[in-house]
Amino acid sequence: LKYHGAPYTYKDGVLHGIEQDQNGNDKYYRIGNNVSRLKRYLGYKDGGAPKHWIAKAIKHPDALHKTLGVPEGEKIPAKKLAKAAFVMGIPTAISYDVVTCGSRTGIVFEFLDAKLFSEVIRENPKNVDHYATLLSDTAKTLHAAKGDPQLLPDMKQRMRGYIREIGYLLTSEQSYFLLSKLESLPDDDHCVHFDLHSSNIMVQNGELVIIDMGDLSTGTYLFDVGLIFLIYGIPELEISMLATKIPTEQGLEFWRSFEKHYFADKPAEDRRFFEENKYFLASMRTIHVITFLTRMREKFERQLTDVLLPRMMEAGRSG
Repeated sequence: LKYHGAPYTYKDGVLHGIEQDQNGNDKYYRIGNNVSRLKRYLGYKDGGAPKHWIAKAIKHPDALHKTLGVPEGEKIPAKKLAKAAFVMGIPTAISYDVVTCGSRTGIVFEFLDAKLFSEVIRENPKNVDHYATLLSDTAKTLHAAKGDPQLLPDMKQRMRGYIREIGYLLTSEQSYFLLSKLESLPDDDHCVHFDLHSSNIMVQNGELVIIDMGDLSTGTYLFDVGLIFLIYGIPELEISMLATKIPTEQGLEFWRSFEKHYFADKPAEDRRFFEENKYFLASMRTIHVITFLTRMREKFERQLTDVLLPRMMEAGRSG
């Protein structure tokens, strides 16, 4: 088997690299989910900036799609994004294929012995602060990874399109407000997941590993923190139970701990900016969901028009 051109195999369900010793005998090196070990195995220098496995292929606009085997103009699938993200230093699982069962579609990941992070949190309510710290650390690792503009879309550019797409819901004042708020966000070339929550994270050997990389983009970390606030930090929306099955009050406690840990080493103005714009940032994922999730569209439309928009516009007027 080959992974990015290097031989590998599975021993006891764990990814191992293969090298030969001076006598020509195979030597096995456990790779598993240890990203730094995988980088070394693929030839990346310790302490150096992560290199993209597709970097040498980017010579003209369509080279990346050709390298990944994706027709020009089509979206690069999550399966390929996940492999690229893994080598960029983001703790994610390697995905193998898309499967369909009845009317539902899912992605097969590498794990044989992993547990959903949401389930772990639900089963251990006294350890919420510890789990919030783990999520904070994992999010910071993701947000520290530089995104390749040839591979990943720009989050602000995506959101411009989504806001215009839901124009039927908005007054001209609301549309202008949302687009103006969007432009006030800092530009950033680091990675954002844009669906980062406990039901898109697995726990393996005590470590968090992110799955579902289909929305991986470049942009400010605020997009992800806003999404986490939306799911756990606005109890009246009851999204914590809907998306993760974590009870609303436990989800709110989880959010408060996460916010404390995530902003602990950031400048005070960063946290202040988030507080002033948190309902707007929470609305970003809601707006995106409205554009594609037809089954629950009306529910999310009401959340946007009845809760999020009034709160963010009131905060804008008072600010």
